[in-house]
Amino acid sequence: MEYRVLYLICVLAITLCFEPVSAAASEDEAVCGFTHNDCSYEIRLVPKGNCRHQDKVFMESMMDKQLDSSDYSSKMHLMERAFSDVRVDHEKRLEGLEKAVRDLLGLDTNSAEIDQEIHRRRGNFQNSDDKEVVSKLHEEFTKLRIEIKRKNSDLMDAEIKYNDTMVTLKDAQLKLLRTSQDLLDAENKVSFMERERMILRNQLKDKSYRLDKTGSKATECENKTGTLQTQVFSLYRSEATLKEDLETCVYEKNSTIVKLNEAKRRHAHLKRRHSDQRTILTIRENELIDCYSGK
Repeated sequence: MEYRVLYLICVLAITLCFEPVSAAASEDEAVCGFTHNDCSYEIRLVPKGNCRHQDKVFMESMMDKQLDSSDYSSKMHLMERAFSDVRVDHEKRLEGLEKAVRDLLGLDTNSAEIDQEIHRRRGNFQNSDDKEVVSKLHEEFTKLRIEIKRKNSDLMDAEIKYNDTMVTLKDAQLKLLRTSQDLLDAENKVSFMERERMILRNQLKDKSYRLDKTGSKATECENKTGTLQTQVFSLYRSEATLKEDLETCVYEKNSTIVKLNEAKRRHAHLKRRHSDQRTILTIRENELIDCYSGK
């Protein structure tokens, strides 16, 4: 009866806890073996249901969540849940194992430790083979407890690293928040500069339009100025021609005046000669009359 109880304890322990610590287990199964009465017993367990490997649970959870690689907060939250699930699962499995062993041994919850009870009951086995089996089972159970403690220690280390990672993540989030604020300020400045650029661009367009209009007026003025210059040059040439004509007229006037004065002088001279000739003619007529009269 004691042998059957211990055999059930071994099977239950292997079923609940041996999978994470079996050195001979492959990726998908765990193996436990012992020898009794020249017979070798080998138990091969395939992870299934609640006994599947925790790494696969974590990976499947990651795949089920379908997280984006950039979603750090979701990943950290999932890691925290995975670590918590692993720890709770180990604790539940350990508690279930102890409860099952206590039930099989007929112990209540307030009884002594299971190790002490097993040591106490070792003396009840009369067969050396049974004692050997019990010793092996106790060793396996002790290894399981040690391995579970080691797993809990690793889990605590992982939680510490996770806390450090969360602190780093919070610092990174604060830096990201500050960077986002700086980016927002920069975007506001860029928007303000864009508005200023649009205003300046509109002003430039208006000034360009005015400049084009002024340029058109300047071109018209240049054309008019060219026409006026041509007219002025024509006036200058006309003035020069008129001056030449005026000088010619003045010269001709002076020449005419000189000729007129000469003609007047000659006319006066001729008039005097005419008067003298009339006087002489009168005298001669009188003399002739006197001569005819004397004859």
